[in-house]
Amino acid sequence: MIPVLTLLSLEDMEELDRRSFSPSGMVLFKHSPRCSVSLWSKRSLERHPSPFDLAYVDVVQQRSISLEAESRYGIRHESPQFVWIKNGEAIASASHEEAVAETLTTWFKTLQ
Repeated sequence: MIPVLTLLSLEDMEELDRRSFSPSGMVLFKHSPRCSVSLWSKRSLERHPSPFDLAYVDVVQQRSISLEAESRYGIRHESPQFVWIKNGEAIASASHEEAVAETLTTWFKTLQ
């Protein structure tokens, strides 16, 4: 998994919003290195690369950024979690066992 953007600051959140205006938007991957389900989700992305550009936040180390994403996009925090952001708004999310590469492939097919 190679994110195009790692969220470490509020400025990075602004960059995520800007990039979400691309044709396919961006997917935010909220990951907890302390959670076995989250590690499983990350491994699925390593085996099957995302068709989307990914933004990544470590919800343990960057708790304030994770909470800002929850507030900004109106999606209750869970981990692991994918949040599809298009034109500055969340249009879909998947959490826990649904946060796998296959979910992103399914979302991407709706663009075609």
